[in-house]
Amino acid sequence: MNTEDNLCEKIKEICINQLTKAIEGNGHYKAKYVKEKDSSEKIKKYNSTKEYARSHIETLLLPDEYENYDDIFRRLLISGQNRHMMPRVIGFMQRKDCFEQALWGLKYVEIAKEYQIANEHTEKELLLRLKNYISEINNDSIENSRSLWRVYAKFIIKAALFMQKYPGKEVFFTHKLPKNFALHNDIMQGISGIGFTLACDFLKEIGFDTAKPDLHILAFLNEMYTQQLEAKKNNLRCILPKNIPLEEAAAVETMNDLAVQNQCSVYALDKLIWLCCSGNYYSKGDFPGITVESKSLRDLFLEKL
Repeated sequence: MNTEDNLCEKIKEICINQLTKAIEGNGHYKAKYVKEKDSSEKIKKYNSTKEYARSHIETLLLPDEYENYDDIFRRLLISGQNRHMMPRVIGFMQRKDCFEQALWGLKYVEIAKEYQIANEHTEKELLLRLKNYISEINNDSIENSRSLWRVYAKFIIKAALFMQKYPGKEVFFTHKLPKNFALHNDIMQGISGIGFTLACDFLKEIGFDTAKPDLHILAFLNEMYTQQLEAKKNNLRCILPKNIPLEEAAAVETMNDLAVQNQCSVYALDKLIWLCCSGNYYSKGDFPGITVESKSLRDLFLEKL
């Protein structure tokens, strides 16, 4: 396949140019560094800013590896907070050490053993443990059942119980999805607070061929692949479980087809679209995080395609 016709390569080049221009301060983009001095020094080690940008992006396209069920559980906790304002409030990755110290090294068996049911009492109890390590958790966030901390405490307990009791845990290492989104459905039914999109995010990150049909993916497909998306909707309309959203399910299947057609992984295609539209070239390996700011990254991205 000609590189010029390859969708993944096209989007990767847009990402590289976006990140390069942002670091250099050109055009529509600005770069906001997590650690500006550290980032600048690391960029100098490369022959060009573009070479640095390419290496950064290619590192982000490498999926993480999960060796055991506790690793899988930790990934589930990350996906469970990837909604609304939760990442900013909960900050699981930034506070991972705090969570581990408070909650038995984040071993789901121990958490499920301590909290055998998710209710008002156990949610508060879990937050009181976390409060010893995370000062931002206050009494209001513990007492208010609608606070993001209480919602997340319930999610942690439900996720641990799900991992403890789910009869087919080995499926998480087979990377073979059952038909009609059955595994997605099991996750949604078993863990309150995780919908179809977050279930997709979790499964994508642990190695399954599924995209996360977020707003960026849906906008991209509705703009660029309208007919394919509509055809998938028609095929799925009568066979989907009732709680699986039609457009999001159709988006997942359309992304699968596009990945096959362009000889790339679903993970890479999904990640490239998200990087380009979100501007979040996050920290990984030797690469400090860089946030690209623009009026509308998604619009600029679609214009270039």
